[in-house]
Amino acid sequence: MLCIELCVASIEAIRLAKDLKIDRVEVCQNLESGGLTPSVSLVKLALELGLKTHVLIRPRVGGFIYVDHELELIEKEIAVFNNMGVHGVVIGVLLPDHRVNSSFLSKIKRDFPNLDITYHKAFDDTPDWKASMDILIKLGIITMLKKL
Repeated sequence: MLCIELCVASIEAIRLAKDLKIDRVEVCQNLESGGLTPSVSLVKLALELGLKTHVLIRPRVGGFIYVDHELELIEKEIAVFNNMGVHGVVIGVLLPDHRVNSSFLSKIKRDFPNLDITYHKAFDDTPDWKASMDILIKLGIITMLKKL
């Protein structure tokens, strides 16, 4: 099944997605830096317009190796958007050796079982894409973003 997703970072883009009957939106902001977590109001607009809404959860620019307080922030942001009724989140978390942070992802899957999780382009920074893909599939994360 083909699903058309549009990455949206503005009110205009969200309205365009609605007008074009796009299947799903990924709401984010600061695309020029690779994308960051968007405002609650931007996400709320997408939901109010009836769009299937996924939200990028990325607290800062730079890599995808996060310290404990950043992981706590990521989890809190997921909780906020989950409570708003989003359909999914887009996250990418790595260990210091650039392997997928499977323990954190497992916790997110356990704590938010209703959310569809897409693995962010952090996948491109992993040293062994096959092993990374196996980990994600085992966790039930079947959608990954990859640079072409």
